[in-house]
Formats: sequence, structure tokens, C-alpha cells
Amino acid sequence: MRILDRITGILEAVANSPEPLPAVEVSRALTLPLPTTSRLMRELAKRRYLSVDERSNAYSLGPRPLAWGYAARPAKLTTELAPEMEWLRDATGETVSLHVRTDDLRMCIAEVQSRQSVRRVVPIGLSVPLHFGATGLVLLAFSPSEFVAAYMGKLDLDDDAKRSLDCQLRLAAERGWAMAIDSWITGLAGLAAPVWEGGRVAASLVASGPSQRFTADVMQGQVENIMAAAKRASGRISGTPLP
Repeated sequence: MRILDRITGILEAVANSPEPLPAVEVSRALTLPLPTTSRLMRELAKRRYLSVDERSNAYSLGPRPLAWGYAARPAKLTTELAPEMEWLRDATGETVSLHVRTDDLRMCIAEVQSRQSVRRVVPIGLSVPLHFGATGLVLLAFSPSEFVAAYMGKLDLDDDAKRSLDCQLRLAAERGWAMAIDSWITGLAGLAAPVWEGGRVAASLVASGPSQRFTADVMQGQVENIMAAAKRASGRISGTPLP
């Protein structure tokens, strides 16, 4: 039980901190040797229980416990939004999923699969960088400017790629939705819109499918539907249902 106590102590220390913690602070708080603490935290990061900022070497909770938290929390962002996700699935004919931002990643917390034989499958807990796809563009475009600047500064992109990403983010913010085709997975297309709660974007609602079928023209024709579904979803989680 000794190792289990150490691991749970580390996870609780990181979870209870408002800021990412370096190993030395966790070591001091738990009165554990620093080499032991560092080794355990590196192993937890490898298994995605923790996330580490390579620049500061500070740790925050990783996608695995966050996914469990969203799965166990009251149904605000999952069960309550299921009717809107199912409606959008039927309207678009494509898989619909819901994603949230966790540090520099976007993570899937709910999915309603397309009824078509060839369809997109989005595993619950899937976590990828924020700037990947329409889903991430929506979450990043409506994040605080300080966060966006820090995130962009970490990306290993040339100047042209950074300018292109900045343009995409500005366009998503202006439109209130984002579209992407073959952006990070060849053959995949997605159309996303933000779900708002209390003046902040709580999640990204996205319809995605094969790019040969879910073309730019098809997605453009679905903008009104995804915006309507996202608006109703925002009303549901804000406690003010909209028609």
C-alpha cells in the first residue's frame, strides 16, 4: 500500500493546486525524497495521469483522470446534451461528438455515432493538441488571449504556418463556427461550434465524417443546423433552454 499512498498523494497534491506543480514542491508537501517523487511523476505522465510542461517541468492533471471526472460528473455536459447531439447526428448524417479543453489538449467526453456504415468513430477520452481540426479551432479561438499567445508560442511551426493558424482562429471567432478538411487526419472533415456556459465556452460540438462525403459544400449547408444545436445546448447547460 505504500506505493499506492504515494501515487494518490501526488495526484491529490496536483489536483488541489490552482497552478501546475514542479516535482520539488510535491516532494516537499508530501515529505517524500525528490528522486522518488520525480520518478513517480514521470511515470504518471507517461500513462497520461499527469501532464508535464516541458519548459517549466511543472505538472497538472492529465487527460485520463479528467476523462473519468467528466464521465462521473452530473450530466450537464453529457446526458443533458445527448438530445441535441442525436438531433444533430440525424440532421447531418454524421458522427457528433463533444470536446472540452484540458490544458493544451482537447478531449472527447461524449459521442453519438453516425448510422452510416462508413463513419467516424471518436473514442471517449481521445486527446489531441488544441489546434488540430475544427473542434480544436473552436476551443482555441474562444480561449483567453493570454492562453492563446502562450499556446502559439509553444508550437513548433514556421512563421507561415503560425500566420495561417492565426487567420483560422480569427475566422472561427468571427463566424462562431469552424470547418476543417484533411487537417490532421487525411480523409476526415469536421464542422464545429462552441457550447457556451456563463460567458465562457464550455465545449466544442462537432459533426465529423469522411471528407469525400462530408465535403465543404455539404458542411456549409449544415452550418445553420450546428449553430442551432449549439445554441440549444448552451441554453440547456446554462439553465435557460432555448427553442
